[in-house]
Amino acid sequence: MKNNLLDQLIPFVVKSPTNQILSQLTICFQQVTDDIFENILLNHFESILELEHWTWNVLSKDSRVWADDGQEYVRLFSQLAIFNQKLIFSSTNIHTKQTLLLPVDNEYIDQIFEQINRHDKDTDRFLSIVNIWFYNLALLIHEHNQLRTNSLINYLTQRIISEIIMNEQFSDYINELKISSPSISFKEQFYIKISLFILTEYVSSKPDNYLYNGQQILEYIADDYTNLLLLHSQSRSSWTDELFGCLTHLISLVNVCHQWIGFDDRSLQLFTPSNRTIFVYLDALISIFNQQIVLEHIRIYYENDQTILTINLLELFKYIIQFPNMKQFFRLKKTFADKLRLLSQTKNNQIILLSYYLQYKILSENDFQNLNSTETYFRITFQILQQKSIQIDSLLKDLLEISQYDFIKQIIYDFNLLKYLIELADHHLIVYELLFSLSFNLNIRNELNENQIFRQQCQQISSTNEKLQMIISAIQWNINENHIQSTIQQLNQQNHYDIFLSYSLKDKQFSKQLYIDLIDRQYRVAIDLNPKQFHRQILEAIQHSHFLILCLSENYKQNYFCRLQAQFAHEKQIKIIPILIDEFYRPDGWISILIGNLFSIDFTHSSYSQSIEILLNELKHPHTTVLDSLVIRHQPQSLRNSSISLDFSSKFIDQWTSNDVEQWLKVKNLSSISRIFTEINGEQLIELNKLIKQNSTEENLKYFQEKITFIEIQKLESLIDEQLQQIKQTKKSNPINCCRIVRLQR
Repeated sequence: MKNNLLDQLIPFVVKSPTNQILSQLTICFQQVTDDIFENILLNHFESILELEHWTWNVLSKDSRVWADDGQEYVRLFSQLAIFNQKLIFSSTNIHTKQTLLLPVDNEYIDQIFEQINRHDKDTDRFLSIVNIWFYNLALLIHEHNQLRTNSLINYLTQRIISEIIMNEQFSDYINELKISSPSISFKEQFYIKISLFILTEYVSSKPDNYLYNGQQILEYIADDYTNLLLLHSQSRSSWTDELFGCLTHLISLVNVCHQWIGFDDRSLQLFTPSNRTIFVYLDALISIFNQQIVLEHIRIYYENDQTILTINLLELFKYIIQFPNMKQFFRLKKTFADKLRLLSQTKNNQIILLSYYLQYKILSENDFQNLNSTETYFRITFQILQQKSIQIDSLLKDLLEISQYDFIKQIIYDFNLLKYLIELADHHLIVYELLFSLSFNLNIRNELNENQIFRQQCQQISSTNEKLQMIISAIQWNINENHIQSTIQQLNQQNHYDIFLSYSLKDKQFSKQLYIDLIDRQYRVAIDLNPKQFHRQILEAIQHSHFLILCLSENYKQNYFCRLQAQFAHEKQIKIIPILIDEFYRPDGWISILIGNLFSIDFTHSSYSQSIEILLNELKHPHTTVLDSLVIRHQPQSLRNSSISLDFSSKFIDQWTSNDVEQWLKVKNLSSISRIFTEINGEQLIELNKLIKQNSTEENLKYFQEKITFIEIQKLESLIDEQLQQIKQTKKSNPINCCRIVRLQR
């Protein structure tokens, strides 16, 4: 491109455009490659600004002047739009982008909207260009969230939500999509895809005093959106590019409205179809996720519908999985986990971070530890912490969760992330919670102990923030290398306890009932009423208790104050009795290491009354290991009188008789299933498990004739998997003996 050609052509285009001049200018922009982009922008800024303003002016005037016979206009606008996308994703400062890409005032918006309302042609050059122009506007808002406070953007979104989205005409447009392979005009694309995209980017800032809030928006679109989703999730072939774009931005709006509302299960229930469960909706989302996401189409930037859909689906799944029972639901979806692994191979950092977090939520600790994407995740984490990017708050919350695994703590240490976290602590107080979690790693504990800057920060924290003071006290206790040997002041006799009850606040209802029952039986029980904070008095109570009961659950595992209590009791050699109170949780990670071979009383597979009887017996006759409990521990009277055999370890599940299966189901509190399937043996039980995994949630409920609950189906699948895992572990640890056992049994 000649140096001054842009400066020469643009004035002619602005004053009296001809097809020849328009064509020449189009060619100029086609020649702007990435390597010369910044120079072009710097050297020709004034001319490009004049062209951008001219374009807004042309689009706002009567389009019949150019659109009816204006192919050269369309070619120039299309090429300029590509140039503008380069600008949006470039490192150019926001002021320059805003000056070039936003219209001068609201009048341009008003005039363009008037023209859109007048146009009815299915193929319209004006509407095609307007769609591209406003699509770029949404991309600009996404890349620079501070623009969400811009008065012009606010005006635009208010027109969109009041005149388009919350309008009967919008519902009519959505209904027109409820056919296979619908034909979608440029006008319909503007009203659905483009308008939704702009609105989504605006409301993602959770604006105060807006015309509508997230709940109101979801309530208005929920039925149409859900029905449309259920229809098109069944057939991949019905998805045209236009339909893909419309559904992408519908899903995106739903996602950001959920984030706006926060964790409220009432908003999730809006998407429960008539006479169906919420899992039908989730199956539809997962089907779209598995079928429509193509890795090759995902971009580094948030620039195309494939990338936008992927990110918003992952964010929506991350939101949904926090609700009760949802983690178990997603764990049943093997194809979902497989897709997450594939997405970890993309070059989009946000997708990698979201995929990794979701895998943390649904995989076992062993499977999570063996992921190939861990190094990539922490490389991106290192960059974000180093650059202090806008993603940092979300990242710190995720790090706090995944750092429950000890191998993650060591990786954080190996990546030298600690110094960046300490730098962030004063501006992001969640970092102190994260550092408390990390302080259970010996290397990190030593480094924190030796870091004078960190120690000074801790001393300077305002005493008015009670929660933060508690966390810092806990960190200081943890990193004090002499705390194990330290002697807590002796309490008088009245402050000695029989039991200290250690639990997560999220399991308060169960723990409170257990506390009352133990008190009723004349035990002296100490309990922490707020097990999310550190109190030295709590450690004193633990040290002067005969027993520590651990109420084990996923919640307990993730609570670092609970870990501090358990670890302190272990160090002080207090007798520990683990009880399982979460039917989907089995001890792993730090809990598994701490309790070792201790006998765990399972409150989830027996009735509460039976389980507490076992617990009371254990308090009277404590034992150290599972083996001890099997040999010595007396069963409660209610179980001794039962004819059910409790030992299924003598043979593998595939060799069980129908009587074995029936007894096993009753022991596991699944009698309702045993009543449905009579005379089913171990091999058939394995086949049933395969069928459960293959079917959707809705199909499984129908298969069981809705006589059992979704939770019972999940529990059955989990228990069968445990039995199958025993076979794998036995063969892996000693294949020769395994073969001998099989031959002997034959």
